[in-house]
Amino acid sequence: MAQAAPFARNEKLDAELRLPGREPVSATLDPVSRSARFRMLKLDPAKDYAYEVLLAGDSYKGTVRAAPTGRPVKLASLSCDGGSELHGELVANVQAQSPDFIAFLGDQVRADSGGYGCLFDRRSNDRSILCFLRKYAVHGWAWRDTLRNTPSITLPDDEDVFHHTLWGAAGKAADISDGYGAACEDSGGYKMSVEFVNAVHRCQTGNLPDPADPSACRSGISVYFTRHAWGPLDFAILADRQFKSAPKALFPAAGIAAGWATAADSQAKASVAADLDLLGIRQENFLSRWAKAPAKGSKFRIALSQAPFCAAETLPKAENDDRRLAELQVYPTGQFPPDDEPKADFESNGWPQAPRLKALKFLGEAHAVHLCGDRQLGMTGQYGLENGAEGPWWISSPAIDNSMPRRWMPAKEGKQHRDGDPKGTGAFADAFGNPFTIHAVANPQDRSRDPETVRKRATGYTMTTWDPSGKVRVETWPSWASPSKPAPDNRPYEGWPITIDPASGKRVE
Repeated sequence: MAQAAPFARNEKLDAELRLPGREPVSATLDPVSRSARFRMLKLDPAKDYAYEVLLAGDSYKGTVRAAPTGRPVKLASLSCDGGSELHGELVANVQAQSPDFIAFLGDQVRADSGGYGCLFDRRSNDRSILCFLRKYAVHGWAWRDTLRNTPSITLPDDEDVFHHTLWGAAGKAADISDGYGAACEDSGGYKMSVEFVNAVHRCQTGNLPDPADPSACRSGISVYFTRHAWGPLDFAILADRQFKSAPKALFPAAGIAAGWATAADSQAKASVAADLDLLGIRQENFLSRWAKAPAKGSKFRIALSQAPFCAAETLPKAENDDRRLAELQVYPTGQFPPDDEPKADFESNGWPQAPRLKALKFLGEAHAVHLCGDRQLGMTGQYGLENGAEGPWWISSPAIDNSMPRRWMPAKEGKQHRDGDPKGTGAFADAFGNPFTIHAVANPQDRSRDPETVRKRATGYTMTTWDPSGKVRVETWPSWASPSKPAPDNRPYEGWPITIDPASGKRVE
């Protein structure tokens, strides 16, 4: 997949991919997404291949790297990329980790990426697509020297399609009669044109294998959920927003605004209706098949999606939504507010509960680890299933650029808290009643005398190491830190590393 600059639609340019000893492969630049997708068959996955892409008189070179065998595999996962001044330092720190694979798990584009806003338009037109492409270029410029030699997966999330919140409702059109704001998004569906959404999907997922069930949504919006086997890693790639039901019409008395039940006495959070969608029936069928049929030679099963399947976030007791989140007091490291409690955020995948539990059972059957982002909060935990049984592990990456400093600072101590573990860890339930265990969390706190916002807002990235022994080492790092830095910036956030055994579901270190 080659992403080009936004040439004019009518230029009809051809790109060419060259590998040593193979005939060149040509691809016409897609006039909407300005991307070229190449397909070359029967490459030996055990070999490195130098490549060159030619387009419009210019050249871009890199290496298709061999899939590793018989050694640990390092995977970097990141999310929420605002295109800020953090890029240079954070990119260098990720590169210092020498990842074998990199996953961007949503919000590669933010509302203010590039220093300008979003152009909203339901109609098909090039202006809104150019608005996206220029924002996406900021992400591409930052990471191009990593991506030219590192295999990658990128998943679009709500902000990539110019939403603040997204309940995709199987691709239906959102109600824009009151404009493009929160009321439109709460109605469910997509507010941008089908052409726009498909261009975003093409730019960000065009390098993936063909979709597991390729039929577009009834509206014409494309799908991308699929599987990808690479070395010892067997990925299930999910779209956890695209088919999700919207809550507002279901709970008219709840006062839902931007996904929050603002009526303090609302019982909407108790709904466990089985006919609501999270992944949707098509993805559930795919996930069921994937769980039962590991890829040949794979050692680890990994589910990639945008957000964790729980609402692990707290707010003060008097707050019913996160509108004032950025204004709340930042506490010194190790201190929590006096009355924070879990809150019912319907944008999270803690709701709807019945399809959430169904998805977790499939992941549990596969002994899969769930890698995700979206929450801006670096966290490692284990989902709870029915009757208190421990389920799959999830690893949520912190934000690259944190504009929404969500936090997990419960006033009540967790059950089964391990001696010596940081505050906020242990067994809890979210506001929807979903049980989980928190093993580590990187909260937005005042971590030093340095007043930089970046240090207070817990930005960073996650590194996972998948060892041939079957163990997985998890580390969540500050954006300013890497093993190549002098102390104290040469270690992950407090609480990490954590080592887990996905086969048994146990923490081993």
